[in-house]
This record gives sequence, structure tokens and C-alpha cells, in this order.
Amino acid sequence: MNPNSVSCAEPVRVLDVELDSRARWSKVALAVAPATAIVCTAVSWIRLYLTGSLELRPSSALSWTSGIASAALGILGACCLVVYCNVEKDSIRRVFKCGLLIHVFLLLAIPLQDSDFFVYLGHGALVAHGFNPHVVGSVALGDSPLIALSPWKNTPSPYGPVATIFTAVGGVLGKWTHSPIWVNGATYKLLAGGMDLWSLFIAFAIARRAASASAARGFAAFALNPLLAWAVAAQCHNDGLIILCSLIFLWAEQRDRKVVATVALTLGTMTKFVLAPLLAVYLVVVSRGSMRRALSLGVLSAALCGALFWPWWPGIHTLLSYSQPHGLPADTIHSAASIHWVIYKVQLRAQLSDHAIWTTYQVWTWLGWGIVLAMFSALGLRASKTTLAHVFTTMFLTVIATTVWLMNWYFLWPLPFAIVETDHRWQRLVLGSTLVATLASGPGHLVLVQPLVQFAVIVALLGRRAWNI
Repeated sequence: MNPNSVSCAEPVRVLDVELDSRARWSKVALAVAPATAIVCTAVSWIRLYLTGSLELRPSSALSWTSGIASAALGILGACCLVVYCNVEKDSIRRVFKCGLLIHVFLLLAIPLQDSDFFVYLGHGALVAHGFNPHVVGSVALGDSPLIALSPWKNTPSPYGPVATIFTAVGGVLGKWTHSPIWVNGATYKLLAGGMDLWSLFIAFAIARRAASASAARGFAAFALNPLLAWAVAAQCHNDGLIILCSLIFLWAEQRDRKVVATVALTLGTMTKFVLAPLLAVYLVVVSRGSMRRALSLGVLSAALCGALFWPWWPGIHTLLSYSQPHGLPADTIHSAASIHWVIYKVQLRAQLSDHAIWTTYQVWTWLGWGIVLAMFSALGLRASKTTLAHVFTTMFLTVIATTVWLMNWYFLWPLPFAIVETDHRWQRLVLGSTLVATLASGPGHLVLVQPLVQFAVIVALLGRRAWNI
């Protein structure tokens, strides 16, 4: 036997063992992940059975069911991380099937860790009863059972007209059937669930077309992401519409369909204004190739915005409520679960004057807007077709890092763009922030992890000089 042939075969054997080990861990993770979704769905219904009410009042039943759900989501996050580290580009179909199972199971869940679902139902009911949800809160419904379930009963909708139209379908059906909660809620669940599953199919198509190892990892981070599955599939947050619009944009850009890409970003902007800077950057990039085409796409976007806003336009205060919620209690109007929120709590404990607290809020808010504008100038004006996804990821992270009103599902905004992000450092930052932020919805003081995640994003943006592309 040739000794050289033995020495050459040894590394190959080691490599085969390593690949087998990675494949084995991935299979275990893909087998366990759907079971965590079943647990989360089950405990959401157990909580309803034990309390006899859909209202999420503080109770021991809510605490331990929410704790079990958080533990299950933590295990799902571990599964996501294992698959992300070991997935091969030719095995993403298995990841896709597992992701579908997770999301289908969680579509059967009911609200457990937040009540925004009932806020959406209230907006739909307002439309069905002839009210403008951009002007009045659900308290205008009078004796509707939705009022007791909504935490924002006095607050007009801070969302865009696309979200309003989306909720109106369930509201109308709920009125016809005299079921403002169950029929209204089931309709909204079906619509939101359909959009969520459509997102998975589009993400799969994007990853397959990219056909790279980084795209396979990015798809695993998306399809098995616990925050996406819980916040969008289970709790039905309308951020799922932003996710869908972002994915349609990526799909269209891969095929050079600029009209579809523009419409997708416009619809996303008309859901939540956070996509507006991305739309502006995209039109700037298009203008470098053809100013005429960019102007025509801009006119199309403006016309679509006008058509969507027209039914809800009683005056300029509609736009104001679109960017900043009104009618919230005085002790929560400043911020939520952000670094500023921690500062605000310290100021309250120190019994500082209202003027000092309000000044701090204004300085922090304007500083955040200034940083976002600076990043827009640094990145957006130098962006190109090949760097768009990275620029969008960075701009979303900048918004998340500087906002005073922060909810953990906001960390999902850059997730679609992580699928095609070629720099593994940014891809891991997006994945890591969503995995940790998932826990912020849990019981007790778990919400305190969220300002820490926001701080980690700030450190990453500064340490990696995000303004350079």
C-alpha cells in the first residue's frame, strides 16, 4: 500500500465525519423545532382555560404559561442557531418544510404575551361601524367587548392605511355575524397567517436564486427564527406586512422588476413609516441609471400613497398620529423598553421635574433622528444595486439603535435582508439580536434584556463603522 494514499485519505475521512456530525445536529434541531411551536400554542389556550378570559390580566396562570412559552421559544432559538451554523445550501428545502410546520402550528395560538392583536381588531371594528381609526380610538365603539381587551383604547391608529384596510375585513365580517372578537379575530388570523406563509415561500425563492452558503444560512435564520414565528405567526403583529413587503422587494430586485419593487416598498411604507427612508434610497439608486425612470417610479409611489390615504384623510393630524401614538397614559408616553426608557425610569425614581424629563426625551428623540439622517446621507447616497440589501440592513439597525419607543418585534425589520447579506458579521448580528429580544416578551423582568440588545446594536454599528460601504 502506498503510504501517501493513506495520508491523503485521512483528511477526507475527518471531513466526512465532521459533515456527518453537522448533518446529525441539524436533523435533531429540525425535529425538535416544531415541537416547541406546539408547546407555545398549547399553553396559550391553557391560559384561556385557566382564567376564562381573553384579557391578559396579571395572574399566576399568565406568569407560568408565559414562562413556559418563553422557555420553548428559547429552545426554538437554540435550534435556529444550530441549523444556521450547520446548514448546507442544498438542504434548505428541509429547513423550509420545518419553518412551514412551525408557523402553521403557531397560527393556531391566541394572544399570550401582548394584546396588540385586540388593538387591530378594534381598528377593524371602527371601520365597520363607520369611524375613522386614524382619528378615534376603540373607545368610540361604546359597549364593545373589544374595549376591555385593548390596551390602547383611547389611541387612534398609529399605523398606515394598508394596516387599516387589512384589519377592516375582519371588522366587517365580525359586525355582520355579531362576533366582534371570534369571527373578527379568526378572519384577521387567516389573513395574517396567509401573509406570513407567503413570506416563507418568497424567502425560500430568494435563497434558492441566490444559491450561496450565506443565503442558506440567512434563510435558516429567517425560517426558524423564534421572534418571527412568535410575534408574526402567533401574536399576528402587523410587522408581518413589513416583512412581506421587504421580501417582495428583494424578490423583484433579483429579477430586475423595478415597478414591483417600488410598489412593495410603498405598501410597506403605508403600513409603517419605517420603510420610507429605504424607498427614498432605492429611488436614488435607480436615478443613477435613469433619472426618467426614477421620476416615473416616484410618481407611481406618490399616487399609490395618495390613493391609500384618501379614505382616511381628515387633516394633517392623520399624518401626525401616523408617526407618534397619542392618547397613551402619561407614564408610558415617553418611551418603551429602550435605553431611553431606562433613563426615564431612573429620572422618575430620582423625582426630577417634568421639564427635565421632557427635555431629555426631546434631546434623545432629535439625536436619534439626526443619526438616522446622517446614516441616510452616508450610506444611501453611496448605495448601489449590489449593496442595497446591506444598506437597508444597516439603516434598519440604525433606526432600532436610536428609537425611544422600542418593541422586540422591531428587531425583525432587517431580518429579510439578512438572507442576502454576504457579510456574516452583520448576518449574525441580526440573528443574535432577534434571538435575545425574543425573551423580552416573557414574564417578570425579562423585558430588561431589550435595552441591552439595543445597546449591543449601537456598539456593533460603531465598532464596525457601519457608515462605510
